[in-house]
Amino acid sequence: MNEKDITNWVDPDIVAFSGEDATFDIGLEAEFKRFFEVDWLDTQYDDLRDNWDKHLKDPSPHARVLGKTALWAVVQHRKIKRQLEDNL
Repeated sequence: MNEKDITNWVDPDIVAFSGEDATFDIGLEAEFKRFFEVDWLDTQYDDLRDNWDKHLKDPSPHARVLGKTALWAVVQHRKIKRQLEDNL
């Protein structure tokens, strides 16, 4: 994937909610994109999928943005918690 592909991908729900003139960090967008297109489907998230998929598929772009943002925070929290436990 090249930089142009990432730039052109900007999460459509964020664009729908924030408008075309919002600014984005290409690196963070790439990580966010990869999570929702690839990583979210990994079995390590099976325990979350039943509760979160309804938010990610909500008909409202505002609700989907909030759902994605909240889920991203949960996933990042898990990652940090795992790292801390590994260092004990």
